Amino acid sequence: MGREERILVFAPVGMDAELACRMLQTAALHCVACRSAEHLLSEMENGLAGLLLVEEALTPDLVDRLSRYFSNQP
Repeated sequence: MGREERILVFAPVGMDAELACRMLQTAALHCVACRSAEHLLSEMENGLAGLLLVEEALTPDLVDRLSRYFSNQP
């Protein structure tokens, strides 16, 4: 499966990211649980099909960096 077919999950508190990935994997979706904002942004550079994140993860800095990333997409 290509990197651009992955779903990245960023839920940095507790086991939420791992649990979400297990659920997505039961639907045969490839998933990566990201441990930090830096890990998420690094994985995004390698391609993704979707992004699942929790509201608590949306710091002003992360929102700004995500906005810049997506505004540079073709």
